[in-house]
Amino acid sequence: MANSSNGQSGSTASNTKVTIRRAPKFVPFGATGAVLAAVIALVAGLGIRNDDPKTGGFITYLVSFGAVVGAAIGVLAALIADHITRARAKQAEATRTSQNG
Repeated sequence: MANSSNGQSGSTASNTKVTIRRAPKFVPFGATGAVLAAVIALVAGLGIRNDDPKTGGFITYLVSFGAVVGAAIGVLAALIADHITRARAKQAEATRTSQNG
């Protein structure tokens, strides 16, 4: 065996302070907001009782606009969650080891 188990075989260790926190992922928040808002806009658009041929174009714009607004709201929710998790972050001491040789 090249390395012995007593820890004196050419490895070094150093202690470092690290921050531990759970951070939200922004893309899933934005995507969820976009999908939910698009579905709500689609249901609202299909609830319009009108035989006008322009209604289809209106529904398309409504769903598109709803998806963009929903994505923005989702990212805003992620920013708020990120701010909360930063406030709850904890400090810990970690030991970094590296092999020499």
